[in-house]
Amino acid sequence: MFSAIKSVVASLESPSYTVEPQDPQKPLPYEVRNYAKSTWVTTSESTIEGPSTERSNKNRRDMFFKLFDYISGKNEKNEKIEMTVPVLRKITPGAGPFCKTTKDMSFYVTEEFQGDPPAPSNEDVYVTHLPAQRVVVKTFSGYTTEAKDLEEATQLAELTKDKYDLEQNYFFAAGYNSPWRFVGRRNEVWFVVKGERQNGDAVDRCTLEKGAAGEEGTAVDKPAETAAE
Repeated sequence: MFSAIKSVVASLESPSYTVEPQDPQKPLPYEVRNYAKSTWVTTSESTIEGPSTERSNKNRRDMFFKLFDYISGKNEKNEKIEMTVPVLRKITPGAGPFCKTTKDMSFYVTEEFQGDPPAPSNEDVYVTHLPAQRVVVKTFSGYTTEAKDLEEATQLAELTKDKYDLEQNYFFAAGYNSPWRFVGRRNEVWFVVKGERQNGDAVDRCTLEKGAAGEEGTAVDKPAETAAE
């Protein structure tokens, strides 16, 4: 299975977006993107585990392989779907230190299946739809961890606090490379932009770690019994 993953990571499809222009004389350490609406396949976990523990790392691998099984044919039509990038994770922190954090992991569905993706066979996997959205993005290199993603997200929130009103209840972390790529790795953190900032209110690390979960901005196709929970 690992060799199969390694063989498909060279040139992969990704969701379409445009980048808002910047002043070339004053480049910023982040960019603003506008993504079209898109369809993804997703799996989730809720845990009180801290970032980058041995258990959380295992759970992250397990989530990845649930999605990889789906694109490998574990779906109602036995369709094999090409791997895509990024592997997108949505982190919705709990409201306090003993509250569960929700972590979603998603694969973008290729253009061929955007309109009608096959339903997953695994009840832990479901189809989601991201709306058209504007996001601020910070890119960084190297191997990453959940703790590193949180650090980069905190930096991005600080960099943009005076200009944009950001969605504070969750952020995204995006990875573009296989474990076998040792140099030139690309990782990103995203915040959804709700509007232009009208004052200088800060978005600090405490808000990220303890912000209450709110409207998630994601439509989900789940079996009726799952959606009703």
